[in-house]
Amino acid sequence: MPVGNGAKAREDTIIKFDEENEMVAFRALKHTRVAMFGGQPLHEPIVFHGPFVMNSEEQIDRIKRDYGKGKFGNVNTGKAINN
Repeated sequence: MPVGNGAKAREDTIIKFDEENEMVAFRALKHTRVAMFGGQPLHEPIVFHGPFVMNSEEQIDRIKRDYGKGKFGNVNTGKAINN
């Protein structure tokens, strides 16, 4: 959701600031937690579902299947599962 020049954003919203601005200022109207990330623009499609971020719905479907099959390893031990 692009915002700027006094625009308001809803809670639970991802906000993309334009690439031209070097400074960001905001005012919270209630208790707020903010996570900010920065970097060079990818100029690629972005699709997300839960914790997964990919470039297409097809990639999201594939990564969800792989996760469901245990192909991401075991978080508790850090050992990869080879299927």
